[in-house]
Amino acid sequence: MEHGKVIWGKQVMVDCFGIIKVLFWVLFAPIWICLVLLQRRSWQLLKQYN
Repeated sequence: MEHGKVIWGKQVMVDCFGIIKVLFWVLFAPIWICLVLLQRRSWQLLKQYN
């Protein structure tokens, strides 16, 4: 019985980790893309002025 509990606990941990990973990508990927685009735009502006 204990052995089954341990496996179930590990499975729950894996599922939680997967959900956290998905949430992380959903939340942070757009922010990261925006930052990269802003950085590129600012680099282009700097190159134009220099």
